[in-house]
Amino acid sequence: MKFPKLTNGQYDRIKQFLLMVVPGASALITGIGAIYGFSTDKITGTIALLAVFAGITLNYIAGKYDKEVL
Repeated sequence: MKFPKLTNGQYDRIKQFLLMVVPGASALITGIGAIYGFSTDKITGTIALLAVFAGITLNYIAGKYDKEVL
C-alpha cells in the first residue's frame, strides 16, 4: 500500500497533536463530564481509539520513510 510522503513539518505537527492536544482534550472532556454529571466513556474511548490508530499509522509511515532515506 502506498502512503503519502509527509514533510518533516507535517510529521512534527501531527506528532505534536497526538502527544499534546489529544490527551488534553480527553482530560478536559472527562473533567467537564465529572463536573456536570454525564458519562464521557464513549467520547473519550472514541478519541483514544482514533489517536492510537493515527499514532500507529504515523509510526508506520515514518518507518517506511526512514528505510527509503537510508
